[in-house]
Amino acid sequence: MFSKMKKSSNSPSIVSKVTLWYTLFVSFLFILMFGASLIISGTWSSYSARGELEQKTMEMAADLEEFESFDDGNYFALYNQNRELEQGALPSGFDANTGFESGKLSTYTSSRATYYYFDVYNESEGKWVRGVRLASGLGRELSIFLLSLAIIAPLSILGMAWGGRRILRKAFLPIREVTQMAEEITESGDYSKRVSTEHQKDYVETSRLTKVFNNLISSVQSTFEKEKQFNQNVSHELRTPLSVIVSESEFGSKYADNLEESKESLTVIHRQAKLMKSMTEQILEISKAQHLQWSDLKPICLSTLVANYCQGQERKWAESPIAFEVSIQPDLWIQGDAVLVTRMLDNLLSNAVKFTKTKVTIRLEASPAGAVLKVADDGIGIAPDHLSKIWDRFYQVEDSRNKGLNSGIGLGLSFIKDIADLHQAEVKVISEEGRGSLFRVTFPQIKDKTTV
Repeated sequence: MFSKMKKSSNSPSIVSKVTLWYTLFVSFLFILMFGASLIISGTWSSYSARGELEQKTMEMAADLEEFESFDDGNYFALYNQNRELEQGALPSGFDANTGFESGKLSTYTSSRATYYYFDVYNESEGKWVRGVRLASGLGRELSIFLLSLAIIAPLSILGMAWGGRRILRKAFLPIREVTQMAEEITESGDYSKRVSTEHQKDYVETSRLTKVFNNLISSVQSTFEKEKQFNQNVSHELRTPLSVIVSESEFGSKYADNLEESKESLTVIHRQAKLMKSMTEQILEISKAQHLQWSDLKPICLSTLVANYCQGQERKWAESPIAFEVSIQPDLWIQGDAVLVTRMLDNLLSNAVKFTKTKVTIRLEASPAGAVLKVADDGIGIAPDHLSKIWDRFYQVEDSRNKGLNSGIGLGLSFIKDIADLHQAEVKVISEEGRGSLFRVTFPQIKDKTTV
């Protein structure tokens, strides 16, 4: 699936998109910075030029012997008392006969440009000194600086884009590895593969992504292996009764000489059919438990449910050599499915009856942890190395726990665990070889049937 998506997708990568956005953003900042610098520089240059023009014009008027026609972008002209130009230079676009006003900075605009001009009258010499310069334009240093900035900025943007792309590619390397590993797992079906953890110390996000992905694959692998084993076990368990049914039916149809032999074959067939029916029902019930959600459960009185179940078993228990001891604390409510909880209790008791010697105890009581259901027997117990495996489907202890009369199909305890998980209940077993087993299920308790 991933490989097909890879081949058919023409969308750009995240690295390319982020690099493009980053480059455009930096370019915008540079343009904004250049424009702001140009405006600020122009404003400052204009202010500085006006001040410089005033100062130099006053200095020139104070000492006419040092008169110069041009100085650092400023033009100077000397007029007589009648305001006739005697010497100096003026910009070609400036009108030499523009009116005079001593000590005032004025602006003159022609078809070519705009100029600042400043007039100073020297009374002792009877001379006018006029200073003129362009109103627009930057100083030489500022012009060189802005020109350098305009040249360097694009190169800087390209350098940052190149460096940013390399950094992003490195940062996204674990993501590419996760993608590649997902493609490899999909194509090969090998769920034992994992993403390398060598980049876990680089970034917190990629470290978490790698860890979560590997845990997800581990979970998928575990589920896949369990389902594979479950299918194999179901096939194996069903094959045995089916083989018996086929052989017995073949024997009955071909070799049975009388009614007794036919009845014997039919008895065997009936027993194996019941075994298959029981297995199928349990598998369907397990499937139901796995598809229900906590939100599907309703408030039920566990005390009433356990009491009604035990009351329904009294006649059967009375005929049994096993003693049954029942203790039920009233008015204990849980959120659950009555059918599944009843099935759980039935499986617990069936298991206890199979392996007990003299007595089975059923207790329901409240505890700080919740409503606790206990079913105990005084049988031969379970070996420590089997305790962690008894919840696996089709697992049966291969010892003296009576593989003859008391053998089952290995789904009862697995079903109990599934029901407990659905009800957010904790199920534990305490067992000692030769002294029996205690199964304890702790349900989250609610106050009453109105509790949601």
